[in-house]
Amino acid sequence: MLELTEAADLIKCEIARLEELLRSGELPGVKFGRSWVVPKEAFIARVNEIALAQSAERRAPKQPVPTTGRRRPRPILND
Repeated sequence: MLELTEAADLIKCEIARLEELLRSGELPGVKFGRSWVVPKEAFIARVNEIALAQSAERRAPKQPVPTTGRRRPRPILND
């Protein structure tokens, strides 16, 4: 099990941000009373999943932006 400070240090974020991620379910954790319990193996596995998904998104070819073939009007310059 990880303490919140340890888990926050691992992903280089503030404890408040980590608590948001735990509450939203983005990262695994269990709340007992007022305290969070972060299972180390599940936490590290989820961070790895997120890293792999983001890496795959960066490697994916970008779709070209469709153009209409029209030129943008030139701005009118006032003398």
